[in-house]
Amino acid sequence: MRRRSAGLVLLLVLLGLWVTVLTPVPAARAGGAGDRALGLTVTVNTREESDSSPPLVRVGDTVVKRYHVVNKGEADLHGVRVSEPGVSVDCPDEPLAALGSFMCTAQFPARAGYQRATAQVVGDIPSLQRQLTATARSGFTGVGGALTLTETVTPGASETVVRYTLTNPGDQPLHGVQLTDPALGPVSGGIDCGGGGNTVPLLGPGASASCTAVVRGPLGQPGATGVASGSDRVTTVGPGGEPVAPPPLTARASTAVTLPEPEPEPEPEAATEGGAPGAPGSAAGAAAAAPEAPAAPGGAAAAGAAAALPVPYRMPVGPPTGPAMVPGTAVPEAGTGTRTAPPPPPPLANRPDSTAVAPLTPVAPVGEEGLLPRLRRRSRELPELGVVVVLLLLLIPAAIAAALLGSRPRR
Repeated sequence: MRRRSAGLVLLLVLLGLWVTVLTPVPAARAGGAGDRALGLTVTVNTREESDSSPPLVRVGDTVVKRYHVVNKGEADLHGVRVSEPGVSVDCPDEPLAALGSFMCTAQFPARAGYQRATAQVVGDIPSLQRQLTATARSGFTGVGGALTLTETVTPGASETVVRYTLTNPGDQPLHGVQLTDPALGPVSGGIDCGGGGNTVPLLGPGASASCTAVVRGPLGQPGATGVASGSDRVTTVGPGGEPVAPPPLTARASTAVTLPEPEPEPEPEAATEGGAPGAPGSAAGAAAAAPEAPAAPGGAAAAGAAAALPVPYRMPVGPPTGPAMVPGTAVPEAGTGTRTAPPPPPPLANRPDSTAVAPLTPVAPVGEEGLLPRLRRRSRELPELGVVVVLLLLLIPAAIAAALLGSRPRR
């Protein structure tokens, strides 16, 4: 009996091993897996969404969504994946064990306004040929405070008016918007934004406010460079759930001003050697102080040139009694022998008085003048005809003498 019992037990063990080897192992354990066996919850920057107060995230900051997937069933889930419109979600590449959980994540920049979406998770149970799903909604509010500034310049003769326009294109009201312009410096009455100062207390979403500055006289370079700053006073949530203080909102604008070219200053008149124009001792002053001399033949150009040159010395004009007198030489004189020509006067610059001397005007002798004396006098008045007159004076007496000698009868 004992041998039969031992053989029967051995036969059952071998049969069990044979069934175990030949029977394929299922991909997941067979167990309870109802419709609610898969669960999903979502947090935004570690904050869960509530309909009354969604998390506030500054526009442009990073939004971190975490998808918590839970398997409440007794079967393993394969190919678990999470999807959300417009978002790329990363999940672990492994089965989700029974009664287990894991985390999927997604990151993207925050957009303005209330953003809410529905996420879906899917898992498969191959042994039961079932697919489990679950959904969850999540969202946040993107805080998009913003500020812009424009300006125009109206120039005038006595004053220049600069007009500024503040605009809030964001979705949050702005508080204490202050406007300054470092390029203007102190202006008459300062910058007026409607309340007697340069501050706008409250600027709602989509609203605008105007400010004015009056500058006495023309506006210089670089023109107007307005700077506006304010705050929406909204504290937001960072990627790790930390509070983020509201940043200052700043807007800038500039208007260049082109100034006219300054007129060139007149150049001072160059002073001539010996003094200023018209002063005693200068050539121009001497010409201006001298009386007008008779116009000499040769035109206005010769007269102008003669007026600009120093006055030449002229010998006294008298009755012609002989050849021209040369200073320092003996000249025969009728009845008294010889006389010496007086030395020339010193130049004008060497005289004790530096005043100009008027040109000497020849004085005509009393009585009638003959032809030759008149020609000599005219030759002295007209220096350019001196050579011609000298030739005439030499040739005419010779011709007369030759005529007289030739007309005498020969003996």
